[in-house]
Amino acid sequence: MNKIRLGISACLLGQKVRYNGDHKSNFYIREILNKHFSWLATCPETEAGLGVPREAIRFVQTEKGELRLKTVESGRDVTFELEKWIGEKIGELAKEQIAGFILKAKSPSCSVRARCYIYNERGIAISKTAGLFALAVKKNFPWLPMIEESDIGDDQKWNAFLDELATYTRFCRESERGWNIKSLERFHNDHRLLLTSYDPRQREKLDRLVKELKKEWRRGAENEYYAHVKAIFLRRPSKINQLECLKTVKDELVAHLEKGEIRQIESRFHSLDEGKISAEVLRKTLARYIKKHRLKRFYSDTFLFPPRWRSSIPCPHLYQEKN
Repeated sequence: MNKIRLGISACLLGQKVRYNGDHKSNFYIREILNKHFSWLATCPETEAGLGVPREAIRFVQTEKGELRLKTVESGRDVTFELEKWIGEKIGELAKEQIAGFILKAKSPSCSVRARCYIYNERGIAISKTAGLFALAVKKNFPWLPMIEESDIGDDQKWNAFLDELATYTRFCRESERGWNIKSLERFHNDHRLLLTSYDPRQREKLDRLVKELKKEWRRGAENEYYAHVKAIFLRRPSKINQLECLKTVKDELVAHLEKGEIRQIESRFHSLDEGKISAEVLRKTLARYIKKHRLKRFYSDTFLFPPRWRSSIPCPHLYQEKN
C-alpha cells in the first residue's frame, strides 16, 4: 500500500532553512513517522526568496489596521513576497493529493494555531494569529487535517489527528470511486462509533442526514456529509463518550461470550473505572473477542479496528528524549 502523503515544514526534517540557518529536526518525525508517511517538505520563507540566513519576521498591524509581515530589525515589509509564493503554492497543492499537514509551531508562516504575536508599530504585542501559509491552507483546503509538531507529544491531540487523517483518506478514496447512498451509508456505519466518541449529538445529526438521503439522494451530498464530520473532529474525544461506545460494543458482544470471558471483560471495565487501564486497552480486549468469535459485523468498524497503518504507529512518548 502506498504511503499517505503529508505536507510538512522542511525544518522538522532537518533541513537548514530557518532564519538563522539552523533546523528544528524532530527525531520522531524524521525516523519513526518517515516509515509510515511520505513527505512534501516546504519552507514558505525560504521558497519565497527571503534567503538563508535572513532576518526573523513577525506580524505588524499598521495604524490603518492592515496586518503585514515585516523583518524584526530593519522593518522591511515581506508580505508581498510571501503572499505571491503562497498563491502559487496553493495551486500546486491542489495537484499533490496531500492528505494532511504537520507544521512548525509559532512560525509566522506555518503556525496552525493562533500562537504568533501581532505587534503594533511601536513594537508592543497586541494579539495573536496563526501563520500566513497555514491560514491559506485552511481557507483553500478546509477539510485537511493539520497539526503543529509541538502537539504531537500530546496523546489526545496526536491520536485525534490520526483519527481524522484515517477518516479523511478513506473519504478521498471513496470519492475517487464515486458516491451513492449505499457507499455513504456504509462509510457512516463504519465510522459511527468513532464519531460518537467525539460528539454524540453531532453524530446524531449525521444519522438524520443519512436517513434523509436514503429517501432522496442529491448531488454533492457527500460533501454536505463530510462538512459535518470535519466539525465533529474539531472536538476532542472524551473518556465518557469512549466508555459509552465500549459499553455499546460489550452489550452486543456478551450474547456470544462464555461466562469466563464475560467476567474478564467486566473486570476490565472495572479496572478502567479505577484508572488502572486505558480505554485503548479495553478496546483491544473487545476487538480480540470479536475476532475470536468471528463477529464479522464489527470488522469494518474504524473505532474497534482502525487501519493497519494507524495501529502500527508507535507512541511519540517513547522517543521524546531523542529530540
